[in-house]
Amino acid sequence: MVHFRMNPVMQKQFLLPGGVCGNSLHEGGKTGVLSSELGEHDANESAAQSISGATASIAECMEAINSMKTIAFMIQNSEEADCKHPTNLIAVSCSQRAILLNSVSNHQSQGLRESAMATQLRLRNAIAFPLFVSLSILALSTFAVSNQDLQITNAERRIDLSSHIIKVFLTLKVENTGTSPASEVLLAFPPTQVDHLALLKAAVVGGKKKKRTYTSLDVNPKLPDGPNEMKYFSVTLLNPLKASEAVTLEVLYILTHSLEPFPSEISQSESQLVYYRDSAIILSPYHIKQQTTFMRTPTTKVESFTNVEPTSRTGLELKYGPYSDQPPHSFSPIIVHFENNQPFAVVEELVREVEISHWGSIQVREHYKLAHAGARLKGVFSRVDYQSRPSVSGAASFKQLLARLPPRVHSVYYKDGIGNISSSHLRIDSRKSELEIEPRYPLFGGWKATFVIGYALPLQDFLYESSDGRRYLNFTFGCPIADTVVDKLTIKVALPEGSRNPTAVVPFPVEQHLETTYSYLDVIGRTVMVLEKSNVVPEQNSAFQCFVLHIWTSTVRLRWHHDDTGWLEQDEKGLWDVVEEEYDEPPRKKRKGWRREEGRRRKAIIG
Repeated sequence: MVHFRMNPVMQKQFLLPGGVCGNSLHEGGKTGVLSSELGEHDANESAAQSISGATASIAECMEAINSMKTIAFMIQNSEEADCKHPTNLIAVSCSQRAILLNSVSNHQSQGLRESAMATQLRLRNAIAFPLFVSLSILALSTFAVSNQDLQITNAERRIDLSSHIIKVFLTLKVENTGTSPASEVLLAFPPTQVDHLALLKAAVVGGKKKKRTYTSLDVNPKLPDGPNEMKYFSVTLLNPLKASEAVTLEVLYILTHSLEPFPSEISQSESQLVYYRDSAIILSPYHIKQQTTFMRTPTTKVESFTNVEPTSRTGLELKYGPYSDQPPHSFSPIIVHFENNQPFAVVEELVREVEISHWGSIQVREHYKLAHAGARLKGVFSRVDYQSRPSVSGAASFKQLLARLPPRVHSVYYKDGIGNISSSHLRIDSRKSELEIEPRYPLFGGWKATFVIGYALPLQDFLYESSDGRRYLNFTFGCPIADTVVDKLTIKVALPEGSRNPTAVVPFPVEQHLETTYSYLDVIGRTVMVLEKSNVVPEQNSAFQCFVLHIWTSTVRLRWHHDDTGWLEQDEKGLWDVVEEEYDEPPRKKRKGWRREEGRRRKAIIG
């Protein structure tokens, strides 16, 4: 049962003039109970009466607020008890208010104005608080009723713990047991998981086993939050789910920084053990008839796990369930302590600079700040032990990374602040390019490294023209290095000089803004589209588009100012003017006389 109680301070705050507590509104013998002593009554039993009383008196409350000067004047000047009692003030007729308003307008007393303002503020508070409580009860009751209309007949959850990036696959069979159609399904997450949630996708399953189809659905945050700071996400169905109908949903969500190393410090020869915390029962706002959870660990070495009957373990798999008839918002915390020596590679910051050249190529520079987010190294690092026993010494470290680059890449380099790093291998074929890189030293827990990867790409493989005449760049969002988490990713796309009105289309929310940069022989500067996102995982390495209006239709030439003697003259505009000419065709389709114009431009630039 939910109870509301107003403390003495709040009771004093919401007292109306005349010493009467604002706990009721009367008109014609009808009363809407909005008691300040709600703690002594059951909220569920009085919710309907409170809502009906508050709804019936909304119009009267608005009139009372608009006529507060009249009410204050009546309180101070009238000797009739009915006018002094606040519960009868709302019943004042319109004619009486009109007469009193004329008298108040002629009243010039400063004390009366201050008293009227104080009375207006107190009555507003007295009306607003009970009305807010009633509307909140109405919203919560409507939300609870909508949840009761749906139930999950079968749920299966598979948690992949083989890496430091946790992937959870959830299959839900949802049935509408109510009478009205349902257009959305809610997913619930505890606050500890919401802070580490990197990706959330949902799809509806159609067809039979051999011909199954998956259609993506929109997923958005849902308000208000649930009990104990629980967060909801709404999955919008393609078609409303009618009464007695069922639908199967496939949900994928990815968690980062959710494995806790324990112990937090290990020696060079020790293996890394981690904790994973979750619930044996799937957290959901709906009743679940039957559910099962499977966990897959990277090795068979499991130190301990919480036993919630029935629980079983076979090889790499840990099974919780099946559990039957679990009520909404059920939660049973569990801890799994297991070995995980996979590379905990985390890019604390990645800046990708993509520069589109006028001469048919794309230059890419990627600045990495890499860290090992696992258990910190305890003691001194021994290079002799590391090289003599590579399978035992440094099991929790990593010294090699794989970067998947676009096909037809060329002019690749790998360097840091010292200079070029030669420990890299590049493999190229018609479909992909793979770059194996090794830092200057192996990375243990807590160690960091900074480096730069650069390469060039042919422009024709990434630049296209849309149906409306705009050019757009189709490039990959995310980090090329496999199995890494990027805490902060920034992509800067430098467009050719003269490009205008750039817009970016990204399949997930990102922060966007524009900058201006200058390169060789630039005059007005290049527009830079900047995209920023936090907590990026490899599954977000999808293509994004950067649209530009007439990327090649505006050319820039310089015109020198000379005086009669032929010397350079500087006027108010500077040493030269910037002249823009509009063309309807790209420069590769030459017009008549273009050689003469190019010659004049080169002379102007070279001097």
